Amino acid sequence: MVITAEKPVFEFYVAGVQHHNLKDVIDELYEEVELVLEPEPTNQYDATAVKILFESIEQNSTVMVGYVPGKISAKVTNFIKRAIIPVCEVTMVTPEAKPWQQLKVKIYDEGEI
Repeated sequence: MVITAEKPVFEFYVAGVQHHNLKDVIDELYEEVELVLEPEPTNQYDATAVKILFESIEQNSTVMVGYVPGKISAKVTNFIKRAIIPVCEVTMVTPEAKPWQQLKVKIYDEGEI
C-alpha cells in the first residue's frame, strides 16, 4: 500500500516469508531495524521483483526474509531507482501471527527532505 504524506512511503507485510528464512532470524528483528532491498530483474516470475534481506549477526550472514509483494513491486522498483537513500525499515514483528502477517515494513527515502 502506498501512503502519501510529506514523503512517499510504502508500508506492507513482506511476501513469501513462509518460503524463505524469516523464521531463522525473527528473534533478531524489532521495530526500526533496517533491512536491505535488492532488485531481482532476473526473477522468472516478476522482472520487477525486489528481495528483502537481513544482515543477521547470529547467523553471521545475509538472510533472505521475503519479497516486496508483487502487486507493488514495479512501483517500489521505480522508487528505489530514483530515491536518494532508499530505506526499508521494520514497523511490526508478530512471530505468533500467520506467516504472511509476521513481518511488516515500510520503504521511504531517507534523503528526501
